[in-house]
Amino acid sequence: MMEIKLKLPQYLSKKETEKILRILYAIELFQRGVISVGRAVEIAGIPYQDFLEELRKRGIHAYSYDDDELLEELLS
Repeated sequence: MMEIKLKLPQYLSKKETEKILRILYAIELFQRGVISVGRAVEIAGIPYQDFLEELRKRGIHAYSYDDDELLEELLS
């Protein structure tokens, strides 16, 4: 079991706090390779592009391609 301690501002509403926690949970699972980016978007409950932006802000790559895979993806 994993324990996470997080300090959030007290002025956040319960809804805002839950949204942040869902996003952080989805990012953690995605980063560990437990779930796909698509599943992470579902868990986070935010649009796909917004989730990619959350990853970008944290320096996390949504997709890891080697050079050959990237070239194949771009040409297909």
